Amino acid sequence: MNLVTNASEAIGERAGVIRVTTARARVGPDAHLTGGASLPPGDYLKLEVSDTGKGMTPEVQTRIFDPFFTTKSTGHGLGLATVQGIVRSHFGAINVVSFARPRHTF
Repeated sequence: MNLVTNASEAIGERAGVIRVTTARARVGPDAHLTGGASLPPGDYLKLEVSDTGKGMTPEVQTRIFDPFFTTKSTGHGLGLATVQGIVRSHFGAINVVSFARPRHTF
């Protein structure tokens, strides 16, 4: 729920798309995940949440799992920290990919 809520907030008031998919994923011995995460080789469930929001800067990406870090005026900064805790408690890892889109001013 936290991932979909964040995706929705990233899109904002404009029209957008949130896609939630699952797949079986094989992790090899040389897999590289963001944030220094690692998983033993094997088969895993992959849950992917993607959106058409504006993306995150590299600086924001380095802090998104920090407790109490938020980029929103009404946020508490616990959503993604909670997601990370749940995933780790199930011996999983999170891989983050974001393509920050430049803002245009006209």
